[in-house]
Amino acid sequence: MKKFLLFIICLSLVACDNRTDIEKVITDTTNRGYWIRMGMDSTGHYKDFFDRFEFYKNGKYTIFSSTDFHKKGDEFRIGIDETYSYDWQYNTIDSVLTIGGLIYKIDKASSDSILMSGWHYKGKYIFLKRYE
Repeated sequence: MKKFLLFIICLSLVACDNRTDIEKVITDTTNRGYWIRMGMDSTGHYKDFFDRFEFYKNGKYTIFSSTDFHKKGDEFRIGIDETYSYDWQYNTIDSVLTIGGLIYKIDKASSDSILMSGWHYKGKYIFLKRYE
């Protein structure tokens, strides 16, 4: 009986992960994964913005910068006075991803790519999953 109760308690703890599928995908840092943000240019091709993101389960993120598409690069800090908010959140009702004040509508997502439309900066964007 004690083993059964222990099993039920463990099962309930595992089942308490209330994160959405998008949140699980974006915060997956397995194999030192990170996301490359790219934007569509006027010719319809995606161009690298040279910024990379690591998203964490606590709603925070870190930005890295690299001119090499295959490298994560170095940590990048916005603002000298450190007042910039490195917070992100996902709204399941309208599929909106907010990253430090930038708002994106998620159009389509998989484990290795997220297609988005910009709110403040109109246009199409994509996050591509890469690994160190």
